Amino acid sequence: MAGPLAHDPPVTAGILALCIGGVAAVAGAFLAGLGQIRVLREAGGSATEPTDVVSNILGRTRRAFSHLPRLALAGCVALLAAYTLWLPAGIWGAIVGTFVVIQVALILTLVRRSILAETRLLRRE
Repeated sequence: MAGPLAHDPPVTAGILALCIGGVAAVAGAFLAGLGQIRVLREAGGSATEPTDVVSNILGRTRRAFSHLPRLALAGCVALLAAYTLWLPAGIWGAIVGTFVVIQVALILTLVRRSILAETRLLRRE
């Protein structure tokens, strides 16, 4: 679609940054799905204290989610460093793509702090 401009360094750098963000988002969806499957599996079992079991599962999922924003941002820092050192013409594309990855990292952090918070397990009476 972009024709001969599709292989320009800024376009390539931006697409690589977007791939980093996409992989982080898909990994977050995968981890959330695994956590949901674990909760549903334990709900069907005969757990004596289901709240404790669900709390442990949420804790493990929350710990796994804590690594995703760090990995995404570390990937973008590596991408920025690589384009700065080896192909400076593509640095602007990497910077623009990094802003999108920062948004993905913020959303993953919000999911970890709000949706996966232990306070959601407390009963409201």
